[in-house]
Amino acid sequence: MPQLPSTATMTERLRGLTQAIHEKPVVLVTAPAGYGKTTLIVTTLKAYKSRGGRICWYRLDETDRDLPSYYKHLTETLFPEDEKVWEEPRSYLDSCGDIAAQHQYINALFCQELWALENKHSGVKTFIVLDDFHHVRDVPEINNALRFFIDNLPPHCALIISSRCETNLLTLKGKESICLPLKRLTNCGCGLSSCRKRW
Repeated sequence: MPQLPSTATMTERLRGLTQAIHEKPVVLVTAPAGYGKTTLIVTTLKAYKSRGGRICWYRLDETDRDLPSYYKHLTETLFPEDEKVWEEPRSYLDSCGDIAAQHQYINALFCQELWALENKHSGVKTFIVLDDFHHVRDVPEINNALRFFIDNLPPHCALIISSRCETNLLTLKGKESICLPLKRLTNCGCGLSSCRKRW
């Protein structure tokens, strides 16, 4: 998780959104550069980290448009080497040949491993943060992977996505999901949307 400079501050408008991030399983934060997306997310999550929660932070860039690069970095984010419990999924992913041909299976493996963590440590919440998603927002395989995660991640996992521009990621099909606008901060240009499952 990024370290904020000591001068970083939260406006009252941004502070009012922190509860929404706590409560929603999927949150999309959109605003131009410099409008406080990272400050909002880090400030919201640092209390969870201090209590032992898992914060899996992945800052994307242009190189992540390449699927092997994306899945390599996502694996490092979700299954870090310093946590021995993840040796098996890391070993499998290291042995994958054609990522483009197997990415759907890899998506299922990620969810399977996170469900296994849910069964072993049900009190531990995991926040998966995809920062600067605008770099990959038009890569179909990555969009489809995240839609799969939204449908299949366990209850202890929350997905937070930040982007400098709008994305159709939360335009989900089917009756299981609904997208809700929470609040739009017209004065600062920051929008927050959430997606929750309807069971």
